[in-house]
Amino acid sequence: MLIDFAGALLAFIFGACLGSFVGMVAHRLPREISIVTPRSFCPSCKRPLALLSNIPILSYLFLGGRCRDCHAAIGFRYLLAELALGTAATYLYLHFPLADAIARFAFCAALFVVALIDYDWRVIHNAITFGGILLGFLAAWLIVPEVGWKSSLAGLVVGAGFLFITGFVYSL
Repeated sequence: MLIDFAGALLAFIFGACLGSFVGMVAHRLPREISIVTPRSFCPSCKRPLALLSNIPILSYLFLGGRCRDCHAAIGFRYLLAELALGTAATYLYLHFPLADAIARFAFCAALFVVALIDYDWRVIHNAITFGGILLGFLAAWLIVPEVGWKSSLAGLVVGAGFLFITGFVYSL
């Protein structure tokens, strides 16, 4: 019981940290800003965030959803991403074998990035799509044996085929 609690807490913290990263990627990718440098900054005043301002969930709550320097509002979506992916990581940790949970969590994180970018820009970036296709196929084949490579390949062909045909018809 105590081990499950400690593991679930670590999973939540891990998920919240990745949720913070997902929020940053969703902000930077469509704006063609590197996800490596510069370090985290306020979207309004562009000042780098202090180390304590980067603590998922807690910093948002303690700062009242505002930048420490310029006091501009920080989007609720950052807190939402941290909470959602923290919760997803906890659920997956408690209900699946570890490797399976990690593979499923990576899928959830990618979907969250796609959803945030699509909501703002009405576009899904190929960097996420093509990388996700390859990683999803490999994960289904190597980590999630109940899916296997045949089902994964069939899903890939049917899903991609449907989207290709839809795009082709739309372009006509």
